[in-house]
Amino acid sequence: MAKMNDPLESIVGDALRVKMLRVFVLNPETVYTVKEFMKVFRKREPAVRETLKWLDQDGIIKKKKIPQARRKNEGIRETVGFGFNKRYAHQEFLEKIIRDSIPTERDIVAKKLSRAPGVQCVITVDIFVDNPEREVDVVVASSQKNDAILRSLIQETEQEVGRELRCAFLTVNDLIHRIQTNDRFIRAVLDGQHRVHIDKIGIFR
Repeated sequence: MAKMNDPLESIVGDALRVKMLRVFVLNPETVYTVKEFMKVFRKREPAVRETLKWLDQDGIIKKKKIPQARRKNEGIRETVGFGFNKRYAHQEFLEKIIRDSIPTERDIVAKKLSRAPGVQCVITVDIFVDNPEREVDVVVASSQKNDAILRSLIQETEQEVGRELRCAFLTVNDLIHRIQTNDRFIRAVLDGQHRVHIDKIGIFR
């Protein structure tokens, strides 16, 4: 499979910068630490700090203190984190180009989940459309019991795309049964705006 071109990466020139930029812009209230980015993106500390330095110098993010509890009777200490700078001069423009690039994130979700053993079907549902009534963002059907692996991959993906994802993990038999019986949940998914990324079962052909 050919590598998917990321329009933002073409502009910014660095994949890690793009990923971290998306996280900050789409989660303006959240403060992140260096260790969190190292864990999520599986990068070494120098690479993460260099990217944060670039974003900070450009005025996109700013340093913020995070209170952290120490061990018993040691009181509270503070660690340095980073959050989106809401006074950034080009905030509206930046938000627009980030959100305009969002459709490609559906493919990122599917690509991540395809790494889990036994995954037979992946459906994304209006992932980046604000709709408080929708029940799920991603439906995954697997032939193996691998919920722990899937949840780990989802956590990675959430940081990468900058959104919390509501997921439904089904067995292949459960998915087929729900479709055949016109189940309310799966019907709501298929009747709405959605995309089938992986269909090794052949049920959507």
